[in-house]
Amino acid sequence: MPTETLLALDAGTSSMRGGIYDPQGRLLFLHQVRYRVTSAPDGRVEQDPQVFLQALEEIAKEAGVFCSQAGCKIQGIGLASQRSSLIPVDREGKPLRPVIMWQDKRTQSLCDWANRQLDIHRICGMRATPVPTAPKILWLKREEPEVWAHVYKLLGVHEFLLHRMTGGYVTDLSVASRSCLLDLERKVWSEPLLELFGARRDHLCALVEPGAVCGRTQGNFHKLLGLSQPVPVVSAGGDQQCATLGLGVAHPGEFSVNCGTGAYVITPVEKPVWDPDRNLICNLSALPGTYILEASTLASGMVYDWFVRQACRSSDYGPLDQAAAQSPPGAGGVIALPDLMGRGMPDWDADARGMFCNIGFHTTQGDLARAVLEGLAGELWECVELMRKTGVSPRQAVCSGGLCKNDLFDQIQADMYGVPLSVPQDAEATLRGIWGNTAAALGWQPDAATACKGLLGEIRTFSPQPENQERYFNINLARRQIYRWIPQGFFRPFNQTQCQTKKEETT
Repeated sequence: MPTETLLALDAGTSSMRGGIYDPQGRLLFLHQVRYRVTSAPDGRVEQDPQVFLQALEEIAKEAGVFCSQAGCKIQGIGLASQRSSLIPVDREGKPLRPVIMWQDKRTQSLCDWANRQLDIHRICGMRATPVPTAPKILWLKREEPEVWAHVYKLLGVHEFLLHRMTGGYVTDLSVASRSCLLDLERKVWSEPLLELFGARRDHLCALVEPGAVCGRTQGNFHKLLGLSQPVPVVSAGGDQQCATLGLGVAHPGEFSVNCGTGAYVITPVEKPVWDPDRNLICNLSALPGTYILEASTLASGMVYDWFVRQACRSSDYGPLDQAAAQSPPGAGGVIALPDLMGRGMPDWDADARGMFCNIGFHTTQGDLARAVLEGLAGELWECVELMRKTGVSPRQAVCSGGLCKNDLFDQIQADMYGVPLSVPQDAEATLRGIWGNTAAALGWQPDAATACKGLLGEIRTFSPQPENQERYFNINLARRQIYRWIPQGFFRPFNQTQCQTKKEETT
């Protein structure tokens, strides 16, 4: 008898990964397809939608080849994806324009207008910012009427891929809660928000719980997998919600920190938490009937990657990591503002850019590298502090993502948060969460939370060092003060000059 397996798909911002898992959660095969978004100095970030389809089909073919050679049979597919991008499609499901990605900032003025019209946060758990889908929909309707006239459905990457696999138009509540269009308590599309952002209910997808079977594979797709019969497709949830599940974080007081392209701090909550300052986001989790509280930064590991490649002209992290470890806590007095893509929280200056402060002739490359790591951890500390203000305090944190392979970064985080930090050796948190929800849907596991908790394997633990905690607290306060000293909009003229220069060069 062939070994039963499932295919877990994680469609991220920078790549798509597919993992073949057995019923016990053992990863048997992994294939990754990388891609890049296209960005412009004016804040627009787009992607060719065919890139996602090509990646999906390549992974399906490779998974089929593996299963054929290894004597495995895929019994089901689970999908998690990046959230909040926009793909308008026609009646045939064909994209009408490039994807407007979640990082895109063209809608800032529309967000400011929308937040003045309605208390959006109290309905959907988040303010209108350029990240969610809804402001992108309003922009599309106003700015590209020739495209709008042919819109049949308004999809994200998640729904776009589900449609390719099943032919249906469906999404789950955890993904839908990132749209700024969902009534968080009633778990239905909100009529006031649909009206505000100019969307029609029939433009949107049907809603299911995360971890639900949302269809079965179409003939030409399951043939890519080497299958003769359709198999169920499970909508496992948004990528960050699945990463939290995959890290075994399922109870209040536990925090997940996922450092990928962006960085996300998430804690489970039993019911919606309404942040009075409207800075935190409350969404549905990947576990049916539960919620998460979330804060994030726009850029994380990619900042350190930029520093290594561009500032240090290297592709080898090792020597720079060692140099950073030789620099003392506080990085020799250097403070880094690591916002190469602007700041992500609603009250932060979205136009801000990166900066090093307090550099002298004594400053070493290691000081600069450590300052970048401390700056990135400081941004995450700000996210944790916002949660503490609502009465939600961490007892422990679990961290994942490429940057968390750096022991120094992990120790800095533990020192700043003041709680023990665990880092599973297996970094595939999102894929584990997808496996958990899909295995539960297929009846292989009693529930996703219990299944994922038992898969963490070897764990590195970092305990906070009290003498560093106070030092970092003062450094983070100093970083805050630097932001306050910078006049609001200080970076805007420079960015506009860049845009004008780019326009003149193009002309």
